[in-house]
Amino acid sequence: MVAIYGKEGCERCTKAKEHTAALGFTYDYHDMEYHTTLHDGWKHDGSVEILAYTQVDDSLPVMNIKGELYPYSQGMKLLKSIKKAGW
Repeated sequence: MVAIYGKEGCERCTKAKEHTAALGFTYDYHDMEYHTTLHDGWKHDGSVEILAYTQVDDSLPVMNIKGELYPYSQGMKLLKSIKKAGW
């Protein structure tokens, strides 16, 4: 349900993982370096969308929640509202 895209040494990326877990959500963590280098499958694994999103917003981490991309602050607000609604 939640994927977090970040990089090594990113304090906000670490906080995103901690806060997501504290809210009771499981997540997959993906290193942005993978998505910013050419690799087999880049057309089909979301790399294009994630890279494009970071070029517009220029902030990490990026959170994929239920198939939609969000910057960290908006992603956390959404997770809190989902938690409050009892999902």
